[in-house]
Amino acid sequence: MKFALIQLENSHDIENNIKLIMAYMDDHPEVDYFMTPESTITGYSSDKVRSMTLEDPRLLKLLNYCSNKNKHLFVGCNILDQDDYIAYLYIHKDIKAYYKSHLGLKEKQVFKPGDELAVFDTGKVKVGIAICIESHIPDIAQTLALRGADIILMPFASSSICGKRKDMWLKYLPARAYDNSVFVLAANQTGGKFTGGLMVFDYKGHVLISHHDEEPCTKIIDLDIKARRERVKKEKTNYLKRRRPNLYGKEY
Repeated sequence: MKFALIQLENSHDIENNIKLIMAYMDDHPEVDYFMTPESTITGYSSDKVRSMTLEDPRLLKLLNYCSNKNKHLFVGCNILDQDDYIAYLYIHKDIKAYYKSHLGLKEKQVFKPGDELAVFDTGKVKVGIAICIESHIPDIAQTLALRGADIILMPFASSSICGKRKDMWLKYLPARAYDNSVFVLAANQTGGKFTGGLMVFDYKGHVLISHHDEEPCTKIIDLDIKARRERVKKEKTNYLKRRRPNLYGKEY
């Protein structure tokens, strides 16, 4: 299955961001699955709330687009749902939302953390979400894999002060993919203080895409979901099945 990672330079202009997303999707009619970085629709800010409701007409316009064209879009968008959340949406025939459950230190001052992890079932593939800082927490990736995720999407809004994405991601993302036998797709915002970056790792931890030009672009990968599922059937290479959870229950 083909999956497109979109690296775009967004702003705090919601309508323009949505137009950009649809334009990138229109450029690749052969692809059904798309992902964007963190907070793509609303723009990212860790010190000021910029959110929209799930019923916002602009968001419903994007839903109508995906529904009519039978496209699966995974996209970052801050959502107001009684409180303000950094969310990641799965848009196809309806809108499903994951609320970022592990927040950065500044984010905690203006956003509320979600209380559930998410694996979205598209009918053909199961997709887990780990937003930015959540990629650093091994328990999240493991839990998503245990819940059946074939792919874990990791959207970022990381600035230059956080280090170069390639250097950072190569330290730990291959392990997230290899240990859990999942594909890992990472996409960072670009423009201004954001440095861009797109990477894809297969379920053995191998790098399939490594793009670190800051210019807006789309990178497409053909993921062999069947091969991934065959691998997890094998006890030798399915390390999750070989766990002994009764030994891990204590907190230290």
